[in-house]
Order: sequence, then C-alpha cells, then structure tokens
Amino acid sequence: MSDSAREAARPGEVRASDEGPGPRLYNSRIFRNYIEFLRARYPSVDVEEILGHAGITMHEVNDPRVWLRQDQANRFHEILDARTGNPYISREAGRFLFSSRGMAGVKRAVFGLLRPNQAYALVPRFIGMMTRATTVEIVSQGSSRVELKSTPLPGVREERFQCENRKGSFEAIATHFTGEYAQVEEFSCFHDGADCCHYGVSWRPSRFERWVPVRNILLALAVVGCGAAFPLLPIVAWSLLTLGTLGAVGLVFYLVARLRIRELTRVIDNQGDTTNELMTELRARHDNAMLGQKIGEAVSSTVDIGRLLEAAVEVLQDRLQFDRGGIQLVDEDDSLTYQAWFTGQQPQGVAFQVVRDHVLHSRKMLLLNDPAEIDRWFAGRD
Repeated sequence: MSDSAREAARPGEVRASDEGPGPRLYNSRIFRNYIEFLRARYPSVDVEEILGHAGITMHEVNDPRVWLRQDQANRFHEILDARTGNPYISREAGRFLFSSRGMAGVKRAVFGLLRPNQAYALVPRFIGMMTRATTVEIVSQGSSRVELKSTPLPGVREERFQCENRKGSFEAIATHFTGEYAQVEEFSCFHDGADCCHYGVSWRPSRFERWVPVRNILLALAVVGCGAAFPLLPIVAWSLLTLGTLGAVGLVFYLVARLRIRELTRVIDNQGDTTNELMTELRARHDNAMLGQKIGEAVSSTVDIGRLLEAAVEVLQDRLQFDRGGIQLVDEDDSLTYQAWFTGQQPQGVAFQVVRDHVLHSRKMLLLNDPAEIDRWFAGRD
C-alpha cells in the first residue's frame, strides 16, 4: 500500500455531521452490506474508522430511509481499499449483497421465484431501491442468459468501484438457484467512454433443468424403440424389453422429480428464513413506534421532570431488549440535575464513568453494541 493511499485514508478528516455538495443518491443498504461484509471477512478492520472517514454514522447505515452522497461513497471506498489492501473489495462485497440482513425484503422477492431468469427480471426494481444514480433496463432475456444496461442519470458520474459492486451483485443472484456465481461479461462501460454499462449475464442451468431434456429424449427413444421392435421380436421377448425400458425411463422420471422437489424445498426454506428476518424487522419497527407513542403520552401527562424520567425509563424497560438502563440530564456546567434508572440505582464502575465522561466532553452520541467494538474502544483507556 502506498504512503499516499495511507495519507488519503487517514480517519477523522470528515465528520458525520458535515454536509457536502451533491444530491443523495445511494441508499444506506449499500453501505450496510459493506459493513456486514467487513465484519465477516475482515474482522480486524475498524468499522468506525471507515465510517468516520466517509462522514457516515452507524445510525445512518442501519436506517434504510437514509440516502448518501457520491463524495461520501468515494471517501468510503478510498479508506476501504487502503485498509483492506484488496483491489477487488467492491466486487466481493457485491457478491455478499444477498447475505446481508438489510436486504431481507429484496431477498424475499428475488429468492421466492423458481428460476434465475425470473429473478433477473426483477433487477431493475431492486436496483431502484438501492440507487438514484442510474437506471437499469433489460435488453434481452433467455432461459439461461440476460443482458442489462445501466445508464447514469444526467449530472451523475459514478466511479468504477460502483460498477464493480454492481457486477458482483449480478453474479450473486444465480447462486441461490445453481450454487455457482453467474458469469458477467461487460460489453461496454461508462468509465471507458460509453454512454452506459452493458452487461451480459449467463448462468449454468440447474441440475433439474439439465436433466429434463435427457428425460424427454429417453422417453421418446423408448416409445420409438419399443414400437419398432414389436414386429421383430416374439411377444414374450418384446414384453420383457418393454417392461425393462419402461422401468429405466420411470427411474429417470423419479430422479428428475426428486431434483425438482429438492429445488422447491430450498426455495421454501429460503422463504422461511427471509420471512423470519422480515418478522424480526417488523417487530423492531413496531416496538420503536410504540416506544415513541408511550413516551409522548408520558410527556403530555406531567410537567414534573422527575416523574417524566421515571415514566420514560419504564417505557424503555418494557420496549427495549435491555436488562438495565437509565436517563441522566445535566446542565450547561455538566452538573447532574435529574436521573432515573430501571435497575433501581445508578450503575457503578470505571467503564460507566469513562463512557459518561466521554459523552459529556465530546458532546457526541456514542453507540457500542458489538463486543469487538467495545474491546477496541476501551483499549488503552484508564
């Protein structure tokens, strides 16, 4: 890695609150996929450092309503490439797209289908959920091949790494149906001077699809062969030949049917997994909505701050999956004025004091919900 790359990727140059030029083009789901990919394949990479350099917060990444700018995407990839040292990181992250928990809705739509060509027909729709920078259209489609064009909208200039990420996602769709990545051929590219990126995506047919023609040919040969042998063989020999042929053909039909059932079972299992992810997301959204409603009711029912805090922590304890927690209010001099805890008393210990002092002095929210992040944050602190 060059010194210039390290210098360019130095964290802390852009804060999450900074506003830059340009429209918000890219949905946070894209960045969440990158983060989950990093945690799975590059656990030693500091996620907070990556996001901080790009001017993105973890809350934005986890909120699918958030859209981010081109300059943020550029800085994100800049430090990502420097920290991983992998020039193919964007394409590999694209292949990981349908393993991301943030893509539950898209997975349910795509992987609920029975054939890859049906799934690729939905590409323009799910690309529209991910980016406002380009439009994707299907040029032609066959049983095991599809051609797509991605055209940037006026005034938008994507970078090459985003094209690579898109190709990786195209490759990943076929794996659900065939167990292998699709082959992506790029006929023309916007970054090479063309007006659009033109892709050819092909995939190997599933085992069921490969065996269906064999089954049909064997059936036709069996019918023709037995019919032609009838006047040439004694009736007993012809009957034995016909029974043997029908048995062989029946076995092939049985094996092909088993392959079909196996594919349908995989689709149903994937649908069940995706449905569970969606139900978890729906429960979380419901709890968040009820949390806001209950706290709003508490605010409107009393003007006493102490009672308000007590009511608020009761709601937090009921709606959030935590065994302890609380609220502290401080004045401009950092003096504690009000507090309420749903463990009954204020937590003690060095860790609590370190976190509280950091929040008070930095005036920034701090979220530590990953064991690895907690270990890194407390490393070297007194």
